[in-house]
Amino acid sequence: MEDNVSDALKMGFGMLMFVISLTIAISSFSNARKAAQAILELNDREFDYTYVDNISKTERYVGAETVIPTVYRSSYENYKIFFVDKNEQKISLYIREGKDGTPVHVNYIDLQSMGEEATASEAINSIGGKEEQKKFLEAIIYGEDILDATWKKFFQDKKIRFFTKGANSGIITLCDIIFKDGTKFEEFLGEYYRQDLKEPASELESVPDSNKEKKRVITYKLEN
Repeated sequence: MEDNVSDALKMGFGMLMFVISLTIAISSFSNARKAAQAILELNDREFDYTYVDNISKTERYVGAETVIPTVYRSSYENYKIFFVDKNEQKISLYIREGKDGTPVHVNYIDLQSMGEEATASEAINSIGGKEEQKKFLEAIIYGEDILDATWKKFFQDKKIRFFTKGANSGIITLCDIIFKDGTKFEEFLGEYYRQDLKEPASELESVPDSNKEKKRVITYKLEN
């Protein structure tokens, strides 16, 4: 009888140890999976970039169905989007007042530089609200006529002037060309760090790229 009880206790203890070991193993595998996933998602940004000087190898041609969503995404993505014609001359998106009061034709979209982080020279044209940014982008794509009187006055007060379809004295504008049949752009991609443009080189030497803010650059070159 005592032998049976002893054997039963041994079997129970062995089963308990097996369950504990299995639980630890499952927990370890789960933690390892989570750690591996975290490593994949939290890549050091120093090793996650595309050199701008290599973008000439891009072979992607896109139309309005790609360009328009990308323009709208710039309101919540850290994008800077340039537009040039086939001769690499500016395609005017809008006109803003420069710091000396002269009109400046702008061929790029960089909403972040027009928002809360605007420099002194950009502050006169700054727009920070999401609704303001949406109307700003719509006027660039579809022309000033898409704005009602209230929004037209809002941008006039900001010293920002948009173009009107077919009435721009020969100036090449995005709202005139983007919806033409067969219009295609070649898309170039690149990235840079904003701090590299603002801070003195001596101060940047001690700052790792992983602590800098990376900005994506997209250039659309008109092909026809």
